[in-house]
Amino acid sequence: MDKTEYRGEAAMENEVSAKLISGEEVKLIIKSIDDAKTQYKDYVKREKLVTQNGKYHEMWNYIFTNIEKSFNEFPYKCYKISRQRLWEFIVIHDQINYVLYVIMKENNFEKIRNAKGKDLHYIKILNLINPFKIEKSKQISLFPDDESKEEYIKNDLDKMLKDIDGKVNVCVDVLYSEKQNKVTSISGKISDYDLDEIKSYCWNEFITADINEIIDTNDEYEVITEPIELHVRDHVKRVKEHEEDTKDIIASKETQKKNLEGK
Repeated sequence: MDKTEYRGEAAMENEVSAKLISGEEVKLIIKSIDDAKTQYKDYVKREKLVTQNGKYHEMWNYIFTNIEKSFNEFPYKCYKISRQRLWEFIVIHDQINYVLYVIMKENNFEKIRNAKGKDLHYIKILNLINPFKIEKSKQISLFPDDESKEEYIKNDLDKMLKDIDGKVNVCVDVLYSEKQNKVTSISGKISDYDLDEIKSYCWNEFITADINEIIDTNDEYEVITEPIELHVRDHVKRVKEHEEDTKDIIASKETQKKNLEGK
């Protein structure tokens, strides 16, 4: 694979740690994700949409567009990778340090890591760029019993990287979690093909919140706690109302019966 260079784990860690994106650039990624929610809501209001099918994908369209606009100057360049028309995503390529950044929700990353039958998922294939852990480096191939599958995966990696101008030595998974559609945690993780961690960098220090976001957090807490109590109260209220309605129905039927008997 002419786009990648394989090297030892220790050498790679020492070289990469000083060459990852800066704190200001991490903030740009966070902003790109956070802004997508507002952009989508504005779109729904502007177009007066009655339904919101495909909301998940639409949100990602805004995230990727924001990323592309934020990383459009040297040494960064964004590339679109298509997965058989089912999914398109943007990667960020550092043209000086030859690092590829892929953005994904952390919970999705973990689901893929722990799931069976995900050998052909793009996030696993892109992490094939990174060296295996030491205990795995002795393996001759990924799939000793299925050479055709291994060949397919390597070809797929080449296809995803074919348009990238320059080498790719390392793939960094930018993983984030969110609450109330705001990023609450973010990290850069270097993994192997199995998505087992080789090296991880916590970037939470670059998450900032203004006063409105703090208020939103308080409101969110109230939403989480209050409905539990309200739910119980509402349930009791509904039971009492049901009992009263039942009594009224029975009384009404008895009255009707007496009226009929009196005729």
